[in-house]
Amino acid sequence: MIFDNTEQDQVLKAYWPIGASGAILITSRKYRNFSKDLQRKGGTVKPFNLKESWDLLLQLLGDDWKKYEREGRIPQTEVTAAKEMLDKLEGLPLAIQQAAILIQDPTIGGLTIVKTYELFKERRRTLPERHRSVRSLSEQAIDALWNMSFEALSPNARTLLGVLAWLSPGMIPFQTLFDQQPAD
Repeated sequence: MIFDNTEQDQVLKAYWPIGASGAILITSRKYRNFSKDLQRKGGTVKPFNLKESWDLLLQLLGDDWKKYEREGRIPQTEVTAAKEMLDKLEGLPLAIQQAAILIQDPTIGGLTIVKTYELFKERRRTLPERHRSVRSLSEQAIDALWNMSFEALSPNARTLLGVLAWLSPGMIPFQTLFDQQPAD
């Protein structure tokens, strides 16, 4: 089970499974959010440093990128743009994965990391204000990535996502998730 973008342990109380075994992955923008949670029995994966972020990005971009990096064939402009973007993503692995998806899609970011990074900076700069609170720097970066992804969707797909966003996440009974028979 995954609880994504959870910033407070109080939010999970209504959804926390009782009387079941398994594993739960909780993602949060700040790894310290759950360090004092008494129910938590697990480890904390801290955000990646810049080298780890770069290695993950290359891994996600594929074997050709890793080969070019070993051979020193990635233009310095691409490396600089990628590392500046990774710095803005603050070592968050899911954000790095989303950035890799955008970099690989020429219809979203362009044909280079430099173009993708330019679009990313523009989206960060032009994000609409939030009504409830000011975005942190990591929230700006993540929201810009998602904005880039959602802008690439058709109007009908965006409308459908808007409708789905209003549905309650706990509408499937917990036991139903684990009673499924494997497909043959």
